[in-house]
Amino acid sequence: ESLKGFVSWLIYKKRENILRFLCSVSAACEDVQTDIIFLTSIFERIPAKEYQTMKDFMKSVIHKSTIGRNKVHFGVMQFSNDQQRVLPLNRHYSKEDMSKAIDEMQQVNKSTHTGKAITEATKYFEAIQGGRPDLRQSLIVITDGKAEDYIVRPAAALRAKGVVIYAIGVLDANPAQLLEITNSPDSVFNARNFDALKDLENRVILKHRRQIICTCASYFILHSHSTWDFKKEKADLVFLLDMSGSIGVENYAIMINFTAELLKSFKVSNKFVRVGLAQFSDTPAHEFFLNDYSKEEEVVSHVLRLKYSGGNTYIGKALDHIKNYFKSSTGSRYGVSKNLVLITDGDSYDDVEDVAERVRALGVEMFAIGIGNFHSLKLLQIAGDPQRLFNVRSFSDLENIKNKLFETICKSKPIPEPTNAATR
Repeated sequence: ESLKGFVSWLIYKKRENILRFLCSVSAACEDVQTDIIFLTSIFERIPAKEYQTMKDFMKSVIHKSTIGRNKVHFGVMQFSNDQQRVLPLNRHYSKEDMSKAIDEMQQVNKSTHTGKAITEATKYFEAIQGGRPDLRQSLIVITDGKAEDYIVRPAAALRAKGVVIYAIGVLDANPAQLLEITNSPDSVFNARNFDALKDLENRVILKHRRQIICTCASYFILHSHSTWDFKKEKADLVFLLDMSGSIGVENYAIMINFTAELLKSFKVSNKFVRVGLAQFSDTPAHEFFLNDYSKEEEVVSHVLRLKYSGGNTYIGKALDHIKNYFKSSTGSRYGVSKNLVLITDGDSYDDVEDVAERVRALGVEMFAIGIGNFHSLKLLQIAGDPQRLFNVRSFSDLENIKNKLFETICKSKPIPEPTNAATR
């Protein structure tokens, strides 16, 4: 047991290195399917050596990925005031052919029209151009200068299609514009010069793979003894947030921000992760069902606008209410893992055990987060498993469990619904 504990501690301490290792070499990653397009500015001002460094960066990322007709597809585009498509997603399925196409790229001395280029790149994620819109798709923008056209609307339109955008800025790239492109600080990378691209390489790969729900790396760290469907990207995820009087306005704001940031770890869309949310104190308060929003921006925006009311803590009543969120009429899907995340800072005034069983009978896996020093028996009755129960001393400590919570939700599987679930 002590040896097992030491190994668990070692894995926890070295998890970032393990993630990099597994995502680079593990055969278990081979089944992860995704489309990735590099969109690079022409770099008109830089010496040929530095331009080659940028090309080497792209080739290295490609060589560390698992390429194949039914695996990872890469595309490459250059841009200035006109776009030049170098490599479509469905042309090459070998690393050698991709590298050759990248080596043949030429610099062009023209202006930087990033918005126009993003609009053009949007087309190449569509099925008619070789894209696979039913899978995860990502755009990696690499630029060394300030965009000379409007970028907010084209980037938002691409993200609305479910494409995740990463932005890498080199030299004189505008940090504010990079953030406008991605709409997420976590997806912005800055390199002080082209040599620094090498240092970003593993971070970009790691960031991309960690955002694919239940990819090989996060699962292997938690369950290296088990088998898993590495293609799993779909989930129905509902939040149940405590807004009782014991929390207070400041702590409530921390909880809301934590929830919004956690959501950004998932691929929120109608196809992949659907999100619902309710609040509770004396009575439950409906916010939105699983089929109310289909975009991450909409969900996060609603979360950040949530209102605090105060009152007492009635979790049992809230759980009875939340059953309605896991019906097909409110957006829940058959064959997709159903997850409920409860966050509370107090003991419930009513019983929770029986109603928690009724929620589980719907095929829902529940995760309970308790904040503060109170008796957690009722939270354990809700979670049903200590592995799905999280305790932190204060609201400011919520950030410390974000990755662990994400990984635990990530490993959830669809639970068959008992035939009598609807009548219980």
